[in-house]
Amino acid sequence: VLQSDTGTVVIDCGEKGDGKKITGLLEESGRTTIDYLIITHFDKDHVGGAAKVLNSFEVKNVLTPDYEGTVDEYDKFCKVRGKKRSAHKTHRQYFLHSGRCEIHGICSEKDIIR
Repeated sequence: VLQSDTGTVVIDCGEKGDGKKITGLLEESGRTTIDYLIITHFDKDHVGGAAKVLNSFEVKNVLTPDYEGTVDEYDKFCKVRGKKRSAHKTHRQYFLHSGRCEIHGICSEKDIIR
């Protein structure tokens, strides 16, 4: 969880029970929205708590890898997002209020969105 005076970013949500820990931390700090929820990949120890987080807060942007997950937690994540089981688009540069965040990943040349 990354927090500043102007925004909140959550990177991965741990296992199923960890969503409650994340929401508790954010509620204690008075947060009501998440600017960016970033799921780095769909293993259950990264997406497991995401459904709880999505159900508990307004999430302005969700960033995910461009492939489908294969664990039950991924299905719950997609159901909460109100989407069918499909890959989500990703972007390469994001703005958080007055700052900028560039996300660099390792991918093949054919995977780069231009």
